[in-house]
Amino acid sequence: MQVITYASLKGGVAKTTTTGYLAAALAAVHPGRVLAIDADPNNNLTDLLLRDIDEDTLEGKNLLHVFTRKLRAEETIYRSSLVPNLDVIPAVPELAHVGAELFANPMAVCLGFPAALRKLPYDFILIDAPPALTLEFRASLYAADHVVIPTKLHRWALQAYILVQREVEEIQISSGKAPRIRILATFCNDGQADKIRKTIPGAEFCTTNFPKIAAIENATTAGTLLKAGSVAARAFEQYAEEVKTWH
Repeated sequence: MQVITYASLKGGVAKTTTTGYLAAALAAVHPGRVLAIDADPNNNLTDLLLRDIDEDTLEGKNLLHVFTRKLRAEETIYRSSLVPNLDVIPAVPELAHVGAELFANPMAVCLGFPAALRKLPYDFILIDAPPALTLEFRASLYAADHVVIPTKLHRWALQAYILVQREVEEIQISSGKAPRIRILATFCNDGQADKIRKTIPGAEFCTTNFPKIAAIENATTAGTLLKAGSVAARAFEQYAEEVKTWH
């Protein structure tokens, strides 16, 4: 099992989009063995992958119940109708209150969440973390084997990376194990990706980078799959092949 958390403390970097369409690409070649988890109270990943399920149903079982231990992780899983053989643990806006609800013992969540995921029968678990230093964010990092930071070319790229890196260092101190960090260049061509590499020297980068493709944004807004054979779909297929080599 590989648990990959997509994390950034800066919005608008294609974190949710990447998580959702990578999950779809992996599910196409690993049917029934890919799980996407929405850990962001904004629940955009849930809206993309579970758009046909009504709010009342989603409120009945979701990630909040896993964190509060009211339900086991396997009891909160839905099957996406958007992507055959892709499973999803959704988020709802109430997830934003979990930090206040569990403030007395946050480490119980940070350590219990990874243990709960390791019991699940998946090859890949992809987590969309919230863009804030919350309990949900930290639990998503604790669960990860790999943390990917989607980053576009902007002047705060280095700071965004450092903030996540510091959190990962804290995990190393407290648990003795830390996920591997990679940067995924988004909204950029090869030349712009090279500029990001110079901005963040010494960081490890994904070999794939994503240019700004209108079809990806349009599909996300519409809640549809990327068109088979399109430039956008091929980009995620290439990225999925890269991810499959991670250990």
